[in-house]
Amino acid sequence: MINPSFQDFLQKTYKVKVINNLFNSEKIECTLVHCKKIFQKLSKYRQHLKSHLSVRIYKCTFPNCDKSFKMPQHLTYHTTTHEKSKVQKFTCSIPGCNQSYRQFWILRDHEKTHQNVYKFNCSFEGCTKKYNTRSNLEVHLRKHQGIRPFICDNCGRNYISKWNMAKHQKKGCTRFKKVKDS
Repeated sequence: MINPSFQDFLQKTYKVKVINNLFNSEKIECTLVHCKKIFQKLSKYRQHLKSHLSVRIYKCTFPNCDKSFKMPQHLTYHTTTHEKSKVQKFTCSIPGCNQSYRQFWILRDHEKTHQNVYKFNCSFEGCTKKYNTRSNLEVHLRKHQGIRPFICDNCGRNYISKWNMAKHQKKGCTRFKKVKDS
């Protein structure tokens, strides 16, 4: 168990909530609005906090690429897109489906859509939606809850998923935040 004084330190310094689970081991829960991710280690939580920042300090150095990232590992992963020989593709094994992905776990989730395995059910009354991944269910639940935690840095519009915001930005967000007159 975490020492009570250290637990108090965590809560004051990192504004974390230390929770006990059924197996009598502590976990750390992010307390930022709309984020309830849980971590086994403080180091993972501190790394996660960077995902809430809007500053992207890790910039791609390849010519004609203006992408930047919040985490160094995301930049490292991105650079493989410039080096075609390093991109390992995982292709769907279903006949007629030519989808391919850079990560095996994404392919695995994709292949579940062919199997009609929908084990994650919406718990809102009157809603019968089912999903093949927990993350898809979580995005759906945000619709019911009115939670739109992803904000476009350019125009200030809110989105229920990072994917929806990225799609909006790829289309070429040209609107800018309205500045209130003083």
